[in-house]
Amino acid sequence: KLHIIHADIKLDNFLYRNEIEIVLADFGLAMSGTVYSAKPDVVAAPPSTHLRGTPGYIAPELYSSSDVHYTSKSDVFAIGVTIFSLLAGAPVREFSREDRKIIDTTSYLRKNSHSFRALIVSTFFKTTLDKMLAAKPEARYSAKEAYDALLADVSKCLEFMRTGGVLNGVNFTPDNRMLDDLPVLLHRMIEVAKNRWCAINNSPKCIQEDEIFRIFRDNTVFYNQLSLKYR
Repeated sequence: KLHIIHADIKLDNFLYRNEIEIVLADFGLAMSGTVYSAKPDVVAAPPSTHLRGTPGYIAPELYSSSDVHYTSKSDVFAIGVTIFSLLAGAPVREFSREDRKIIDTTSYLRKNSHSFRALIVSTFFKTTLDKMLAAKPEARYSAKEAYDALLADVSKCLEFMRTGGVLNGVNFTPDNRMLDDLPVLLHRMIEVAKNRWCAINNSPKCIQEDEIFRIFRDNTVFYNQLSLKYR
C-alpha cells in the first residue's frame, strides 16, 4: 500500500514486538516505487546499477543485467525463500546452489521426503511457494496473490492437523497437544530474541537462522508427539 520495496527481506530482518507480534525491520536498502499502469498489483523502483539484498534471497532476474530492476515481485521471491526456510526447517544454504544464486526447493524436498516437515510443505504449500519462487517475475505471484494463497494453505494445513488424515500413504492421528503447545515454542523463540544483543548498538538483535532451526529441532512437539514414522 505504501509502494515500498524492502529489497532485503530475510530471516535476520524479522523481529518480535509486544512478545508475539512479528515485524519486518531494517529498511536501509528499501526503495520507493510506483505502480505499473498495466499491472496495478506490481510496484517498481527506478533502475539501479547496484545489486541489493542477501545471497539466497535475491530474485534471479536481479542478476541478469547491469541495470537492476527491483519490483514488489523481488520481495515476493525473498518472502518465499523465508517461508520455505521456516516451514522446512532448513537454512538457505541447504536448498540453494551456485553461491546461493539458485533456489532449488524441489531437490531439497525430494532428498528429505522422510521428514514430516518436508512432507507438510510438499502437501500444503509447494504450489504456492513454487509460484512465489518462479524464476521469471511475470510468472511469479504478486504480493496480494501470495498473501491470499498462503492464507488458504495455512487454513488447510491447520485443519489437517486438527482432524488428521493420510500423508504419503501414512495415516496421521492428530495430537491436540501439538497445537496447544505452539505458544510454548513461540515463547522460547522470544526469549532467544530478547537475550541476543547487537554488539555495536547494544540493542536487541533478531534471532539468527541457526538458532531458529535449533529451537524447532529440539522441540518435542513437532518430533516426539507426532503419530508418524517420520522424523
